[in-house]
Amino acid sequence: MTTPTAATPSIEERMANLESRMGTLEAVMTLFIEEQREHRREVNARFDKIEEDQREHRREVNARFDRMETRLDWLETRIDQVASSIPRMLYAVIGIFTAVTVALIVSNVVG
Repeated sequence: MTTPTAATPSIEERMANLESRMGTLEAVMTLFIEEQREHRREVNARFDKIEEDQREHRREVNARFDRMETRLDWLETRIDQVASSIPRMLYAVIGIFTAVTVALIVSNVVG
């Protein structure tokens, strides 16, 4: 066995040096893990915000769609009402045209 010299550190010194390095490594790893946890919390918070924004947008789109459906239903009802009144309007126009024609014929015959 060789005896330690001034240039060669003793086993105790080497062990102390390793323990110091291990402590530094543990501190760095602890810091890294904590930074990763904080980053994960930030990412999760951003993701939650995006999800909430999407839900809000979906509610707005659904509300607009519901209003459009209501408007479409109203328009369909109105079209049906107008379509059902067309024959009556045609009969009224034909009646007015007939009355005017008869009045013109009578005025020409009498006059």
